[in-house]
Amino acid sequence: MQEHGLDTETLAVAAACIALWALTARRLARWNISSAMAMVALGVAVTNPPLDLIDLSPTSESVQLITELALALVLFSDASRVNLRALRTDPGLPTRLLLIGLPLTIALGFIAATLLTDLDPWLCALAATALAPTDAALGAPSTSRVD
Repeated sequence: MQEHGLDTETLAVAAACIALWALTARRLARWNISSAMAMVALGVAVTNPPLDLIDLSPTSESVQLITELALALVLFSDASRVNLRALRTDPGLPTRLLLIGLPLTIALGFIAATLLTDLDPWLCALAATALAPTDAALGAPSTSRVD
């Protein structure tokens, strides 16, 4: 059934996945399973056999909406856990992440894309840049130091 161009069955499954994650987030956090990891696992589970609850088309409005909602939830969730006090006491950490880690990630992504595909080098560079993590929350685990 579709209303307003959006597949309500697909949206219901996505909402159920978010609810399932919300109910299990604390337990998953003890096992160092992030919200992004949980959402990817749930997405694979509901789109492939044996569950195969939804049939996805990359061009559907439902997929675009779910992707945008998932990205917003993951980024907000991760960013809300960033320890700003620790980042302010060690200003070198974000600097290292942005000036060393990000360029190295882009370079390694470009090399991998060039070696593993037959794509144009410019397209490999675009893919490497787009896929490099730029979320500040990704550096959050490195701010917690073990004494």
